[in-house]
Amino acid sequence: MKEHQKVVLNYLKKLHTEKNPPFLIFTRFGWEHFGAELPEDVAENYRKFNDEEEFEVLREFCEWGLEVTVEVDTSEAKAAFDDMFDDSVHKFMRSEVE
Repeated sequence: MKEHQKVVLNYLKKLHTEKNPPFLIFTRFGWEHFGAELPEDVAENYRKFNDEEEFEVLREFCEWGLEVTVEVDTSEAKAAFDDMFDDSVHKFMRSEVE
């Protein structure tokens, strides 16, 4: 695995250890990416990816996730994400009306 892939993979692992549920990790990554909120080193390294490299990172992350034996309680993270999503949808809807 190339160094720029390792940077992004480690960030995905960090998101999991912050009690984010697996599916929402990718959603959060996307929100942070398009909202320009990714840490600069992660964003810079992610921009270097081609499609194959991106799938390699996804595969490595999934394999790592299957090996992790610690069960993480993600209920708080799911609730926080739902609140964040609701706020974003409401802001978007208000901007469409104005």
